[in-house]
Amino acid sequence: MARPGDDEFEWNDFDFSDFSDFEDDFDEIEAESDSEEYDPVGGGNATSAGAGGRAELACDVCGKVYKYAGSLSKHKAKDHGTSTEAPQPGTSKAPQPGTSKTGEERGSPDNTSLTGPDKATKSKRKLRVKRPASVFQKEDALKEGPELVKGALEVAAAYRPWLLEFGSMTTPGNSAAKAAEAILGIVGTPDFNNFAIALCALLWIVIIAGDQSVLCNAATEAMWAEYYNMCTSDGYYSLWDSSMASIGKSQCPLLYQFVSRKVLEGLLRKKHSVDVPSASASNTDITISSHEEQVLRYIAGYIPHALLRRYQRFSNKTAQVYVAVLQKWKVSAVTKTQTTFLEYTKGWVDRVNRGGLFLVTDDVYLFFRVVEKVVRTTANFDQVCKHKLTGIKEDIMKNLESNYLVNHYWSTRLACSITSEKASIALLETVLSYYVSLRCRSFAEAYMLVTNHRNKNASKKGEKCLRKSLNKS
Repeated sequence: MARPGDDEFEWNDFDFSDFSDFEDDFDEIEAESDSEEYDPVGGGNATSAGAGGRAELACDVCGKVYKYAGSLSKHKAKDHGTSTEAPQPGTSKAPQPGTSKTGEERGSPDNTSLTGPDKATKSKRKLRVKRPASVFQKEDALKEGPELVKGALEVAAAYRPWLLEFGSMTTPGNSAAKAAEAILGIVGTPDFNNFAIALCALLWIVIIAGDQSVLCNAATEAMWAEYYNMCTSDGYYSLWDSSMASIGKSQCPLLYQFVSRKVLEGLLRKKHSVDVPSASASNTDITISSHEEQVLRYIAGYIPHALLRRYQRFSNKTAQVYVAVLQKWKVSAVTKTQTTFLEYTKGWVDRVNRGGLFLVTDDVYLFFRVVEKVVRTTANFDQVCKHKLTGIKEDIMKNLESNYLVNHYWSTRLACSITSEKASIALLETVLSYYVSLRCRSFAEAYMLVTNHRNKNASKKGEKCLRKSLNKS
């Protein structure tokens, strides 16, 4: 088989061993867990060395104690504006006799003390996992507003619990239904259209409240928090009260909440139908056979197994949360008694398992099956025929970042117990990076095999040398 570099294929796209970005991200997340205030009175942090024999490093400015020198350096650079490295235990910052002077003593400029455009700034961590960009915009929501408000009012006017009568008493539901019928009488007028557009403008602020959040559960929480804030705001009530006064009706908060909720649900359905269409636009065949599903379940166990071994080496709170989450992904072969509709995917794993495999749960398998389908839309036979494989790993990661199902499965099934969105995103990045690197490596080997069979000018190292062929003759 040809060696890497015999053709125009870029093997740098499949660097399976480079996880330096992950190490930097994890250090940044664990920095907050490692830092703690030094309390000589309490005595809990008064020791000079941790339980593992590592000496604690104290900041000479504020007194905070850190376990790692890197965390102390980041703390000084961020909070105190100094870039000096943290001193090692038993050493001193002052130069020893016979050594050269420091940069400050030589008169060299200190970049950390500069301000303005010359200030040396440390590049912040850029998350690869991002919330998919929305196609449904505010103009689309305002355009759909009058029709959605009209439909909500029709539902309110025909809402059966509000139509119930109890003698001569007028219930709040009766008042709300009559108010809805009165508003329906002005449908199509400029006043109604302006009211519907103004209401949708308020609800649009609610819808986009979660756009800054990456994970679905965090975005949903932010959206509903903004919704309840809107429903109690003065602008919201003044809009409804002025509309009711124009038709000669009294205030009806029950109708306000009912119609607003229905319009919000309608806008979310419209937005979801545009941003996440049910039919895929890709013509690529992403069907996975039953045999491939069994192999996929076997491979899915490698990712949490490798990550679990990595995080068990750390002792901070973030690593402990990751370990607890990853351990829930495993199903014990002894206690496994439940049978599900995915039992056919366990056939090969059960036959080759001798007790040491990491058997994943059905939720973990479904997550990786969604990831595999996204990978196949990019790494497929069409790409091999077109010889367009440069940067394929980045393309796969971009597709995974913008895939709704990947985000949804992760937020609701696998990492719902992680309360910190930043920590959850970092773990998702690592899981995707491991799987994509593993998948691209196998795809690269398959591509090299196919290319070498088709290319007559490929390297002949796979053939026997001339000396061996002559010995046979």
